[in-house]
Amino acid sequence: DDDDGFSFSLDDVLNLFSGDGMHDFFSDIYVGERYYYVGSSERLPNGDELVHGRRGRVIGLASDPLLWSVRFPGNEADADVHFGLLSSRPPPPLRHGFLVGDTVYYAGASHEFTSGDRLEFGLRG
Repeated sequence: DDDDGFSFSLDDVLNLFSGDGMHDFFSDIYVGERYYYVGSSERLPNGDELVHGRRGRVIGLASDPLLWSVRFPGNEADADVHFGLLSSRPPPPLRHGFLVGDTVYYAGASHEFTSGDRLEFGLRG
């Protein structure tokens, strides 16, 4: 007898990967749920933005099996986001009370890098 106590019907398997019940066991992401983007903020080629800490709704799998299509408020198109950059919890606060998007000023000594780039006291970033 090969019965190990587990049995799945074809309907059980199809229900895992269809409609709002779609779920990826590897990444623990559910279609229709909202997640925080915890990657670095960036502007996408179409002008949309991925913003650290912004919540978006997972729409479905993207063309790459490690990416999810996510709809973020204010963006024109859904963004393909790596599952490791989505979190059910907000990202931890930045050190010293800074917020993403804050204007900051360099307060250290001037420094020139081998690339030729320079840091100057008071430089805005």
